[in-house]
Amino acid sequence: MLVGKKRGSSGFRSPTAADVVFADRRAPRRGSASSSERTRARILAACYNILASNGHAQFTMRRVAAAANITQGNLAYHYPSKRKLLREFISSLVTECEADIEQAFRDASAGEQRGLSALIPALINKSVDRRISRLFRELWALSLHDRVIAQALTTLYERAWKQVAELLSRTHPEVDANKAQQIVYLIAMIVEGANPIYALDPSRGAPLQQVKALAIRAVMSLLAESEPKKLATSPPSAPRRPTL
Repeated sequence: MLVGKKRGSSGFRSPTAADVVFADRRAPRRGSASSSERTRARILAACYNILASNGHAQFTMRRVAAAANITQGNLAYHYPSKRKLLREFISSLVTECEADIEQAFRDASAGEQRGLSALIPALINKSVDRRISRLFRELWALSLHDRVIAQALTTLYERAWKQVAELLSRTHPEVDANKAQQIVYLIAMIVEGANPIYALDPSRGAPLQQVKALAIRAVMSLLAESEPKKLATSPPSAPRRPTL
């Protein structure tokens, strides 16, 4: 579950009516491009809330229309089918996630040497967030039956871990590319593995905070081992005095 800065209770910032309020406070004309944009924002916000709270089993066009406070006819005008709506939703979600991930990486890079040590716990926290966890489990289930959704999710993960690799190369340029890739995938396993263990039941025998600290130490230790060893140098010997 890869996300960046937490926005609200959901983790991802789902679009709301406030996101598309006009600066000049004039109401858009019915049927105008601005009015359609506001309606689509409400529809996508409704999709997020239904999937994250109730799951795909409760995801119906009727329920989405009611949650978005529009008629089913209006919903069908923008999205003629449930499949088209889901594909548009996942596409917008991927775009939003990528922006949040980039911001999280910028925040983690601010301290340079603290880059990965700040990023790892942040990614774990998002991975174990219950709403985010529920949403992604639903989306992965949907991806088994829809190649567009499957490709969108795969792209999101690939780009996210590529960004982690770029952060690592900036903060630890001495680590060779092969070793860096191994460490990035180890981080991915830690982050994704935290989801089924802690998102479903946070009260595990090992407190999450301690596990996060251990994960940071393990990764930083591997990075330290990858640094080139400095050869010990002997102090220069004193010049010999010439013999007579």
